[in-house]
Order: sequence, then structure tokens, then C-alpha cells
Amino acid sequence: MNVIQLNFIGNEYDMDECRFTHDFNEENYIELEYYIDSNLKIEEILNDKKRYDSAVEYSIAFNKEYMDDDIFTDDLEKNAISYEEFINNPYEIYLVGNKETVIKYVKDNNLENIDKNVVMSFNDEHIGMDSIDTMQLLMDTFKNSNNLYINTEGNLKAPKLKDYYDTMTLVNNIVNEINDLDLSPLEKLMYLYDKVRDRYYILESEGEGLRSSRDLTSTILGENIVCEGFATIFNTIAEKLGLNSRPTSLDQVGSDIGHERNMVYVEDKKYKYKGFLFFDPTWDCKRSDDDNHFNKYQYFGLTFNEFAMSNYNNQLISEYNPIATASKKINKENKDFSDLSREEKSTINRLYRMLYDEYICNFTQLMFESKQVKLTSSESDIKKITIKCKDVINKFTNKLSLNQFIKLLYNVRKKEYYINPEKFPLSKEKIIEIVYNSRNIKEPDAETKLIAAFFGQTLQTPESIIDKSKIDKDINRVKVAKTLRNVLENKKQGRNL
Repeated sequence: MNVIQLNFIGNEYDMDECRFTHDFNEENYIELEYYIDSNLKIEEILNDKKRYDSAVEYSIAFNKEYMDDDIFTDDLEKNAISYEEFINNPYEIYLVGNKETVIKYVKDNNLENIDKNVVMSFNDEHIGMDSIDTMQLLMDTFKNSNNLYINTEGNLKAPKLKDYYDTMTLVNNIVNEINDLDLSPLEKLMYLYDKVRDRYYILESEGEGLRSSRDLTSTILGENIVCEGFATIFNTIAEKLGLNSRPTSLDQVGSDIGHERNMVYVEDKKYKYKGFLFFDPTWDCKRSDDDNHFNKYQYFGLTFNEFAMSNYNNQLISEYNPIATASKKINKENKDFSDLSREEKSTINRLYRMLYDEYICNFTQLMFESKQVKLTSSESDIKKITIKCKDVINKFTNKLSLNQFIKLLYNVRKKEYYINPEKFPLSKEKIIEIVYNSRNIKEPDAETKLIAAFFGQTLQTPESIIDKSKIDKDINRVKVAKTLRNVLENKKQGRNL
């Protein structure tokens, strides 16, 4: 694919500055980049052979002088295509500048009606799920366009305007649905987890392109989806819900293949929980035509350590591996922050910033220190930093207890049953089945403990007598409420009951 990129700049820059690139790692990818004044018409650019030739000559000369890669430079000179060859092959126009300039240029040059794809990228606004006003402006301005694309969050490949607008609508509908249920943070995460994982893992076919199964828009509107797509959708909606979420990458040993899941820092007063939890909707996704995937949460809300064995079995290396060795040094060997390696310090620093929106210490300093050099700080400062380090490690290793998980599951499943009883059946036996499928339970009388957990009762011994009828009464109240709701809805619609 050929790309003409136009960068809109002020008059203080050289209007003739341009460059030509040919990426030999991507088949047929050639880019011609211009720095232009917005008054220059698109026809003047596309029809200017002299400008094109100058860009090629400039790039070859620049690479010869400054690039160390002689092979790349020689190939660029040898394979640089002619103006006629470039202009007569398919290309797209990539516009980079402030929002007002780009929109005006598209309108003035009637770019929404040409037979080339036009990608808009704003350097004064990062387009994401909160850019509702801007997307509405674009939709109103270019009502009938089918060739306009927009550079956005969650998409490495720019989606069409209409497709991204539909993505925003769908995401916001899910966010509103979850917010209307009055859920706690952990409950929101479980409800969202079920929404995201309720589809098949489908790899893109040959010719469809990698991004069709990984980018936000293509995965949320299409059928293809792999781990990066699951993680992107989960993270996008979690952030819109106000949750402190991050996608996290894992590399497979001896391979360029990896995996992606999500990490969320959760503070939930209802469940008395504070900590970092990991979520893998890919590994818990739909596998068959029934809804059996909702009978387990094997990879929901686990700590890094709880995922360790699965990572090991799949030969996956996490970017958070340095936390394990840092924890051993700090908590077991009684060392301080200055004794940690640069990778350990850097990882803890990033997590601390996720918690408190600031770094533990100078991030630049960490990047230039060797593993053997200690922080140039006073002893008292080192102690304060080490305390902060322990805070991060404790939150990173804080498990969601069995009782917390049981209560969470039960409370969310009641909501899901009320909305869709066929998809989410509710009974004492079903809850117990899901817990057994999801967590490693070793108690001799697990059912008694489960029931006790539902109602906040503390058991002194597994043989304590519990009124097991309470759980049945509670479930029946939910079912009666659901029945009454159906009756009211039918009456409103004038149906005969």
C-alpha cells in the first residue's frame, strides 16, 4: 500500500521539507511524507512530480549520511519507485494536524468524495471513548462519506468514521447498562467479564489482516477476536466504568507469539478488598454452542502468583515477573529498595504510579542506574521508599478470598438471572457448582461454608448447624421479582396472560 502523509505546519517551517520511505519489512508499503501549508491543494501535491522526486532524493541522501544500516540505504536507492509507478497504484491520504485544520482541508478539497481512503489524525485531541462531541461533529459534517477514517485509541489500523461511531455507541450502551445496576467495583468487573467472554475465539483468515482480530472496532463489530481483542474490549469498557485497568502482555519462550490479559487495581469497600487482580477473558471464553462457559471463572480475579502455574505451563513470561524476586528480597531477605535490580525498581515504580499517580522516586534515574549502583538517597529516604515498595508488593499479592468470591458470584448472578434467566440459571446447586469449577476448594464441608458465606455467618467448625433454607428463600425472592416484572411488562404491552 502507498501512503501520502500530509503534515500541516505553520509558516515558520520549510514548506518544501518532505521525505520518502520504503519499508521492506512490510510488503509494498511505501510512504511519501510532506510538511505543507494548509492552503496547498491536494491536486497540486498529487500532480507535482518534481516534489515527489525531491522527496526521494532527499531521503536517499539523508540515509546515506546518517543511517548506519547500509543494506537499508542501498535497497532504498535501488528500489525507489518512479513517480508514475507510485501515483498509478492504490494509496491512501493521511492527514495530520489540529482538528480544525484537518476538517477544513477535507471539506475544501472535497476529499470525502474521492476514490482514495483518507485517514484523519488530530494532534490537538486524542480520539477515544470520551470524544463524543468530536465524533458527532465529524458524523454531522461528513454524513455520506464512505472513505473517511479516523486515528483512534484501541485501533492500530484506523477505522472508518461510521464504524468508530458505532463502536462508541455500543461501548457506551454497555457502560450505561452496568452503571444502571448499582454494582460495586468487583461486581462491575464480573458482569463485564461475562459480557466480554461470551463469544468464540476466532483467528483472522488469510488475507483479512492481523488487526481484524485485535483492534477495538473490528473485534467489537465483527466476528474475529483473539487475546489482544478480548483484552482491548475489556480494558476500554473498564476504563469507561472508572476502573483502574491496564492490558498486560506476556511473551512465549523462544517464540514471537505472545498473549494478553488485563490487570485492574481494585478498591471495593463492599467486599473489603484492595489489590491488583488479573483477568483473562480469552481463557474463559465461549467454547461450545451452550452457555457452559458461565459455569466457571477459572481465570477471573486472580493474583499474579495464582496465574504463575498457568503461565509456566504455557511457557509465558509476564512483564511483572520482577515483582516476584523483588518481593522475596524485601519481605523474606529484609533488604531495602536500593538492593533491587533496575528491572525490579522500574516495575514497582510503574505500579506505584498506577496507584497514586506519582512515581516512588526519579524514574529517569532508575533507567540509567546499573544493577549494582544504589539510589543516591539518604538512609531515611531509602526507608520511606522501601515502605512504599512494601505497599505495592502487598497489594500485588493480595488474594480475593474464597468467601469474597462466593459472595461476589452470588450477588452478580442474581442480577444476571433477573435480566436473562435462561442464560444465567440461579440455584443453590448452580452456585456451588460454579465455585467448585472456579476455585480450588479443600474444605471437608464446602457446601456448609458456602451457604454461611452468603449470609455473612462465621463458622466455628464445619459441622456448625446452618439454616440452609435461607438461601432457597433468598433465591425464590429473586425469582418472584423476575416473574412480577414479566407480568408488568406484558400488561404494559397489552398482552393476554
